[in-house]
Amino acid sequence: MATMFNNSNSVNWSSEAVTIAVFKRYEDNGSIIKVYIDNQDDPIKCTSNHAGDYQLAVKLVKDLRSGEDITYYSRGVNVYSSKEWFYKIERNQ
Repeated sequence: MATMFNNSNSVNWSSEAVTIAVFKRYEDNGSIIKVYIDNQDDPIKCTSNHAGDYQLAVKLVKDLRSGEDITYYSRGVNVYSSKEWFYKIERNQ
């Protein structure tokens, strides 16, 4: 039996969100990095499936201190929440 996809549930990878937040801490298990931010109980996450982006995120967060301002970028926000997932993270200047 063929699977039918509803276009309203298709991920639009060009839909992007940019979020400014305050870094609290991170956890990395080698396949998912979890970044905890102020005013949000659950972390934002990046998987190692984002080759290159994941490694850059790990490198950056290791140098962050709690309370620093960050900007993070999320794709596919028509399906995946920017409060849950990111692919790129930067320290604000």
